[in-house]
Amino acid sequence: MATLLRIADRNGVLIRSIDINAITDTPSGVAFDGKNYLVADNQNDRVVVIDRNGVLIRALNVTAIDTLPFGIGFDGKNILLCGSQNDNIYILDRNGTLIRAISTTGITTVPMGIAFDGKNYLVIDNQNDRIVIIDRSGVLIRAINIAAIDTQPSGIGFDGKNILLCGSQNDKIYILDRNGTLIRTLNITMAGADVGGVAFDGKEIIYTDYVLGEG
Repeated sequence: MATLLRIADRNGVLIRSIDINAITDTPSGVAFDGKNYLVADNQNDRVVVIDRNGVLIRALNVTAIDTLPFGIGFDGKNILLCGSQNDNIYILDRNGTLIRAISTTGITTVPMGIAFDGKNYLVIDNQNDRIVIIDRSGVLIRAINIAAIDTQPSGIGFDGKNILLCGSQNDKIYILDRNGTLIRTLNITMAGADVGGVAFDGKEIIYTDYVLGEG
């Protein structure tokens, strides 16, 4: 079973697939830093930086920061990471050095995905089927209930206007406005059982396709 990065247009139509199985078999999150793909390599406690052709550029070990990293984002300058060990959001520089940690205790239980909307952090509160909007200081701005959309949310992105949400209940990508209203649902190409993360590169949608626990 291949582990893939899928590249799709804004309608969810598959453009191409990148086999990353030799790099990671558990890509639980994906982001785009303006040039390359950032992938949360869950089982190996790493962030892997992959070019658009699927070539590994470098791997950043995050074991000392948080084991089992789930979600990854990019704020235009730094890497955003969340994991299950301490329920924190971590701000890392491009070399993987920890700049600071933001606690989400009392706000979210198991933050599984993270994105940046140009001002605030969008975080998947997996256990409570919510998206929580948190400012840069870690203060909760609001929570968006998404239980009616997908009860197993796993990844989140932002396309400059709307929220991109993916979940493993239906293995679809949902386009929501900033208030959490569902605009449309994208049926996507999947070979595996788990869509772990979703991102936007300025033109196309990127999502992960793999089977959790297989590799």
